[in-house]
Amino acid sequence: MLEENVGSRGVGVENSPDVVQPDVSSGNLTSELANPDSPGSEWPVTLREVSRATDKVSEWHELFERNFIDRVDGVRDSIRSTVNNPQKAVTFLDLLEKAQNLFGQGSEYYEEAERLLSEVEYYLAFMERVRRASQRVGFPLFLYEIFWFSVLAWGVLQINLAPTYEVIRNASPIAEVNLVHLLSSLIWGGLGGVVGALYALWKHVAKEQDFDPQYTMWYLTNPVLGVMLGGFVFLVIQAGFFSLTAGIEPGFNIRSAFVIYVLAWISGFKQNVVYEIVRRILDVFRVETPVQTSGVSTGGEAERS
Repeated sequence: MLEENVGSRGVGVENSPDVVQPDVSSGNLTSELANPDSPGSEWPVTLREVSRATDKVSEWHELFERNFIDRVDGVRDSIRSTVNNPQKAVTFLDLLEKAQNLFGQGSEYYEEAERLLSEVEYYLAFMERVRRASQRVGFPLFLYEIFWFSVLAWGVLQINLAPTYEVIRNASPIAEVNLVHLLSSLIWGGLGGVVGALYALWKHVAKEQDFDPQYTMWYLTNPVLGVMLGGFVFLVIQAGFFSLTAGIEPGFNIRSAFVIYVLAWISGFKQNVVYEIVRRILDVFRVETPVQTSGVSTGGEAERS
């Protein structure tokens, strides 16, 4: 009777022992075997094909596990031999421990474990690039800044020597401008730029260890910008925009030259100070726009009155 019901429904069963019905819900087959509508897949599937696919999956898992363990061992050795910052080393080792724990929980966590391991590998590669860039670019930049510092320090000494001081002061083409103060402001602004560049170099090479050679142009131009900004500070103070150092006596417009030098040095070291000075100057020349009331300008009201 069961055979008649089967025959009446049009379901045919072959007697071959190699024929099995697909079990998509088992989760052990590959996506190609689990999707009967995919190209190249034909049903029914033989036990030999299932076994072949299962062997491939098992082989892939075995290769991944072996490769993952080798990578973890290599990263751990690199941390011990190259990372000289204890805090960073502990952070990297913690990430490795998390990756290994996820790896041990099963294949469904392989992707997250791979991401954590790749993150540690990236950090180690980045630190190696920084180390090479520091040796290749950082040290020449240090010598460049030292050269600027030597030249500017020599200029400060030459300007303030008694014979040179008098010659430069008497050679000023403008009576109201003290040429010694102007040149000193230029030099002190340049010294501020040199110190700022050396500080940034120390911070990113030695302390933070994130030196990027893309900023090489900044290190090269910072002393030059410091010189220019030192001259700008002198002109601003000479023009009287700062009452603290603006002159009162005729022929002596600057009450304290050291205040100018300090501001010039600060401007070279921290260029945002100059932006604040420019903003205050613009506030002095700000022109207030007419206020409109009830949609009618004040000019129209004057005409009607």
